[in-house]
Amino acid sequence: MISLRVLVALALVGLAGCGGGGTLDPTGNWVTTNTFGAGDCGFTGSFMDTTTVTKGPNGYVLSESDPTVTISGTFTCTSDDCQLSVTSSGPIADVDGDGQDESGMTSQNLTLDAGNSISGTGSLSITLSAGGTCTQAVSTTGTLQ
Repeated sequence: MISLRVLVALALVGLAGCGGGGTLDPTGNWVTTNTFGAGDCGFTGSFMDTTTVTKGPNGYVLSESDPTVTISGTFTCTSDDCQLSVTSSGPIADVDGDGQDESGMTSQNLTLDAGNSISGTGSLSITLSAGGTCTQAVSTTGTLQ
């Protein structure tokens, strides 16, 4: 099975309006199930991912075990929810059958609500080493633990 964990793994995200006076705290383990939707990459089913969020001196730090992932994103938190807009990229195992790894990017908008539930949507885009691209919708559910 192709491992897409690297494409939704979160490594470092800056703080934008989160933490302080009555806002939700997103720290902990974001345990998510990511389900593939419509698209032309041919992926079906779902996969799980766990990302750890800690608070650093310059904002929230999200960590994942895979060092090949590049990430950028922002948190916006209120007393009702935290919104995370994130883009991650990294290598993905051969998709087009030519024996070479591909380059993948995931863009997602995730929401953490006051009940510690996580939900969101996004898309996966893969640049194929043999030429061309494919895209696939991704929906996410989970909990903050």
